[in-house]
Amino acid sequence: MKLLKALAVFLLAFMVLSTTSCTSDFCSDEETAEIKTELRVMLDNSTGTDAYATPDDWLTKSETDKQSYVDNLYKTSHPKACLTIEEKQDPITGVTIEPKNFSFAISRGLIEGIFVFPIAWLMINFTEMIGTGGWGQVLAIFIVTFLVRAFVTLITLKPSLASQKLTLLQPEISAINAKYGQTKDPVQKQKQAQEMMAFYKKNKVNPLTAIISPFLTLPIFLAVYGAVKDTMLLREGSVLGLNLGQTLSSGILSINIMAIIVFLVMVGSQFLSMKIPQLLNRNKISHLDEKSRKAQNQTQSFTYIMLIMVVVIGWMLPSAMSVYWIASSLFSVFQAIIMKKIVDKKNARREY
Repeated sequence: MKLLKALAVFLLAFMVLSTTSCTSDFCSDEETAEIKTELRVMLDNSTGTDAYATPDDWLTKSETDKQSYVDNLYKTSHPKACLTIEEKQDPITGVTIEPKNFSFAISRGLIEGIFVFPIAWLMINFTEMIGTGGWGQVLAIFIVTFLVRAFVTLITLKPSLASQKLTLLQPEISAINAKYGQTKDPVQKQKQAQEMMAFYKKNKVNPLTAIISPFLTLPIFLAVYGAVKDTMLLREGSVLGLNLGQTLSSGILSINIMAIIVFLVMVGSQFLSMKIPQLLNRNKISHLDEKSRKAQNQTQSFTYIMLIMVVVIGWMLPSAMSVYWIASSLFSVFQAIIMKKIVDKKNARREY
């Protein structure tokens, strides 16, 4: 289990680093240069607001410092959402953003070309069919997220079932770990390993198979994130006063009711998706002794660490990304329930 925990931590760290990095976007070099030029004009003419407002010491800055300030402003504050399939205007600077195609997307990277662009294309087309007033973008994110997650689940069905079965067996695994505690006795540790392997063999589950699914699905989930982050159309709409392109933090700090609701729903749905295995296992957990229950509770600590990470990331990212987190979390809940039914049905047939 230590190996599994280490791999889980690695996956989480990789996901956070990947989703918070800004190393790749769909703005061409020409568009980037034009946007930076317009940002400089805004600062020189004091026509910007909020993050784009001219600093009080602007006139005393050197040309090098001014250019460095503009570069940093573009990197940290400007939404680099240049993925579009029709010509659009950058909402802040008015720079013309050219349509992007698969050829351009693949030039930005394999993930961008093979995964991000097709997913963004789907989201754009669903939005156009539903409507672009804000709710259309929200529904498009939900539909595409569910479609992508369902597709990934189908192509990784075997490891997904193994992962679900391992989750359902967690109370028994905790009981075995609790039986041996933190023993350092080599003989006891060997007995623990043998008992654990016998348990896996009896239940016909390979713990290594169960971790394949996250490795296979992670690029897809990062691609959905990239599509939400980089697509202009998904950041243009607003829902009850909440602009999908603004961060939840700015909406909450400005006392936007919709931003507060989205944040609470995001946290609640994420918490539910992480706790659903425990809820599905409540009958088994209720029969554990105190020592085993304590060991089971320790395995839940990672759940809360992950929840905190999601909350922090959701606080900093655009509201459209929070919609994706909600959709993905709800799918995880449905997936866990369906997978449990499949596993239970297989177990019943085996017992029969």
